[in-house]
Amino acid sequence: MKAIRISITRWVAAFFIILSLIIAILCGLGLYRLYEIDMEFDRSRLAAAHEELSGAVTDLQLYIEQQSDAISDWDETRQQLLNPFYYGYWKASRAQQAGVISPLFTNIDLYDSAGHILPGGNSASDAQLRQENAGKTLFHPAKGLARVQHLIPLYSDEGEKFLL
Repeated sequence: MKAIRISITRWVAAFFIILSLIIAILCGLGLYRLYEIDMEFDRSRLAAAHEELSGAVTDLQLYIEQQSDAISDWDETRQQLLNPFYYGYWKASRAQQAGVISPLFTNIDLYDSAGHILPGGNSASDAQLRQENAGKTLFHPAKGLARVQHLIPLYSDEGEKFLL
């Protein structure tokens, strides 16, 4: 039997080929782990953004409800509902200048008991207030911006029988 002789250059070449394969496998595993870390980071960032947005919407809704309470308690609001003759003027200047409404709000509209906007109101608003949305805060996305609409009923009595 004849012994197989392998030259040292073949041993070195085999060693470097095996070493290159091991390094390639380790690099592939490292890149895969980096991909997993990146995906985990994206998931946690998305969850944090969702939580932050949810908190901001909740805070905004509470702020809107506080502003709505202030507006509904203001006797000038009730005057406009009872006699809307000067509603256009009141809406255009007095409502913003009195300090009852935050400068963050760009528009306020009052509706009669039938759900129609008072004369002199904003024609861009919904034409009619739907009773099933009373007391709710509605979000309307439009062209990258959002319009927030909070609808509250005002009553002339404490028993809430006579809607203004």
